[in-house]
This record gives sequence, C-alpha cells and structure tokens, in this order.
Amino acid sequence: MKPESASVMTDEIREIAVAVLVDVERGSFLDQALQGRRENLTPGDPGEPRLHFLTTGTVKWKGRLDRELEHRLPRGIDSLPAVCRAILRLALFELRHGNSPDYAVVDTAVGITRKNGLHGLAPVVNGVLRNAVREGEPPLPDDAAERLAAEQSHPGWLLAMIDDVYGFGAAAGFAAWNNMPAPLWVRVNRGVMEVEKAVERLLADGIEIRPGTLLPDYLLLGEGTVPARLDGIREGWLTVQDPSAGLASLAAMPVDGSRSADICAAPGGKATHLAELGAVVEASDSSSERMIRLRESIERHAGGSILAVEYSKLLSRRREFDRVLVDAPCSNTGVLRRRADARWRLVADEPSRLAKVQYGLLENGGELVRPGGVLVYSTCTLLPVENELVVDRFLSHHTAFIPDPLPDTVPELFRTGEGRAISLPWMHGLDGSFVARMKRLQ
Repeated sequence: MKPESASVMTDEIREIAVAVLVDVERGSFLDQALQGRRENLTPGDPGEPRLHFLTTGTVKWKGRLDRELEHRLPRGIDSLPAVCRAILRLALFELRHGNSPDYAVVDTAVGITRKNGLHGLAPVVNGVLRNAVREGEPPLPDDAAERLAAEQSHPGWLLAMIDDVYGFGAAAGFAAWNNMPAPLWVRVNRGVMEVEKAVERLLADGIEIRPGTLLPDYLLLGEGTVPARLDGIREGWLTVQDPSAGLASLAAMPVDGSRSADICAAPGGKATHLAELGAVVEASDSSSERMIRLRESIERHAGGSILAVEYSKLLSRRREFDRVLVDAPCSNTGVLRRRADARWRLVADEPSRLAKVQYGLLENGGELVRPGGVLVYSTCTLLPVENELVVDRFLSHHTAFIPDPLPDTVPELFRTGEGRAISLPWMHGLDGSFVARMKRLQ
C-alpha cells in the first residue's frame, strides 16, 4: 500500500489524520470523518491524497497494527486515551507502509502527543515507536487460519466464512483484494454523451484512462483522480460506480420507456443507470437522510427520465411496474476494499439479521411488479445467507414468480445459474456483487 512516490508528510496532514481516526473510533464512518476534516484543507491541496492514504491504510491495517501494539504495551492499547491510540496506529502504519524517514514519523508522533496535552505519554509513544523501528514486527501465528487473519488484518470469522462458501484458499484472495487501493471507475451517461467523446474530454483535461472492463460504458481512471474535480461529474455525464454495481441494472435491462421502480435507490447510481438504459424511473429510499443524497444525484444527472418519490407512495403502487429493482442493504462483504472501516463494524450474526430485512424488502418490491414484469434483487455481499437463500425463500413462498433468464447484457463469466450472477473480486477483478432476475407470471 505504499504510495508511488515518496514525499515528506507535513505535521498538519498527520494531525488531521489523527483527528479522522479518533472520529472513526468514536463511531463515525471513515468517509464521513474524512469529509468533515477536509474542511481544514484548501481545494486542490496536494496533501489530500496523502491524508486519504494514511487514514484508509491505518483503518484497513488496524488489526495487524493493534496486534503489534499489544505486544509492545504491557497494559495493552486500550489502557491509552483514544487520541494516543490513533497517534500510535497512524505512526506504526507509516513506519510499516510509508516512505517517510523513520525519525520524522517518530518525532512527529511525539510532537502530536504533546500538542494534544498528553505530555506524560510522550515518552511511551517515543519508546514504542523506536522499539518498532529497531526490532521489526513480531512473528505471526503458526496456525494457518490465525496467521492469515493477522497477516491480512481481517476478522478471522469472516475469512473462515469465505473459505466455507467458496472453497479453501478463497479467503486469501478475498483478503488480499480488500487491502489493495480501490481504483476509480466511472460510468459514462450514454444518454447524453458517447463513450468516445467522454474519453476525449477526459484526456483533454489530463485525466489518465486505464484499460477497461467487459461491461460497456465504464472507464477506469488513473490513480489520484479526485471525482469532485471532474467536469463530467458536475455536468452529469459521468457517475462514480464500480462495474460490478452495474450488473443489477444490466440484469433488469429495461426496454425504452418501460416503467421502472428502485425502492432502495440512494445514493442513486443504479437508478440513474436504469434511466440511461431507457427506463422511466421512479426511485425512493426509506431513509430521509439518504433521500437527500438520492435527490442530489438525480439533480446532477443529465438527461433521462427519473423522479424521486416518497417511499410510502411508491410502495402503494401495486402491480404497476415493468421492472422493479431491490438493491438491498447488506453486510458489504463485496466492497470492503472501498469501505475500510466496514470489516471492523461487522459482527458474525449480522448477515443472518440482515437477511430478514432483505426478504421483507424483496416482498415489498414483488408487490409492485405487474404480471409479466421483472423483479431484480441485488446486493454487494458475497454471502449466500443474504443472496441465494433470500431469493430461494422468496420463490418458495411466492409461486407467482419464477427465475428469469438474464439478458445478454450480463456477461457469461458472471452467471451462476438461471437468472443469477455474481462478481467475485479475486476471480473477476471487480468489487463483489450478486443479482437475481425473476419474472411475475400473474
């Protein structure tokens, strides 16, 4: 995870990073904490990518960092104040994964400790970090499963679950994928701009475009590209979205003018994609806060027919829609690379709990489908309890629905059975996602 080029990190960026890490430990999501603390930076500040590198890396590697800190702290890391824990984790991450001189990392960490009024802990921070430099990392466990969890900084139960589902060795690929930097994919809004023209515009603005994907309309942009600075995002002809997320819209594949509903639509990536594919879309979300983000996406989106509607009103429209998409909230195991803090928020029984919510949402979506219409269920998790088992249960209790073959827009390599497809990160080189397409007979 080392940055491509070495540069001296300013004390100010490290101080902001410590504040972000404290926010995360106190319950904030990493992206929210970063957004809040970016106010301390001027637009275009060259320290912004480094801030992202430091905070994301420290959160991802928290398990491995804490293991080493536990080894070096007689009373354990939990005996320290939150800000001191953040200082040590950040500095240790930079020692193990960064390019700054060791002395600069240690000296800055001690200085930030004193600046936060923790003068009595400055010698502790200094001693722990100097020992880390001198001695190197403690040995990893001998047990293979424990070693993988420690080495790749993942909860052991999660890796065991992945291996149980996908076979021995899958967890290693899964964990390695999650620890890689997440690339920036964008989808070109085909309704207002041809892909070739979009490429010309991006290249003219000095944006690097890397080799693409099997799915149409997606472009992989160069490392360090900041989405907020792209004209295409502001003007509505680009949307930030991993191609795996596009499988849901491509599985629905509406015909021009077909009435489509997206009942878990925020922040709007799939709803706008459906509109780009020719659907007349009504989109909603049960969360009022997420509805704000959905409306912002719709306002920014250029062209296409899409409307944000009140959640209860949308659910009252029984058997009216040609296409209904249920992109259900899930455990996010397919997108842990992008959500660095999610691996530490997950608990072992959460997927089973979420499956009950997902089943209820799928029932709600099914009520909106007209006879002959299509229902698509999607998630960004890799766990069958939230995917195949939810769909199987729905089909067994709702005999008006049957599996429906996927359209040709879904590439063959993702398909797993009739009407179903999955993207596996370690196999397909994309984020993880699951889709199932069903048809209402009557």
